[in-house]
Amino acid sequence: MTYREPLSQTVVAISISESPGMAPLGLAPEHLVDAMAETARHLLALGDLSPEPVPVDMRNPLG
Repeated sequence: MTYREPLSQTVVAISISESPGMAPLGLAPEHLVDAMAETARHLLALGDLSPEPVPVDMRNPLG
């Protein structure tokens, strides 16, 4: 048996967006950024080493 990363043959796509219902829950756009960073960190740890970078508009990383 050979070792294989758990996500080595899996495509993972993630999308985040702001919602009007966030503020009443005490959530801000910064919470979305933190959640995305943590999700990406865990995916990388599981072996999701995507060869294609995903373009992000750094002037508005949430949008």
